Amino acid sequence: MDRWILDRVENGFAVMETPQHTFMSFPLTAFSGETAREGGVYEKRGDGTFQLLAEETENRKKSLYASQEKIFHKP
Repeated sequence: MDRWILDRVENGFAVMETPQHTFMSFPLTAFSGETAREGGVYEKRGDGTFQLLAEETENRKKSLYASQEKIFHKP
């Protein structure tokens, strides 16, 4: 299953980082009623919409926070 990261929202479009680490824009309507969350991890469905993967989003958030702690709060 491919994972897409929502990088940012601008002018009614979600700028997504693709599984190949390039960027593509999609209209916010592709989030089928969900709130598009910057930094969120999504699965792209066959119908072109995106489904938030809440557990993976939380794991990514924790991993990024731990990396920041290592960089900025060295003992």
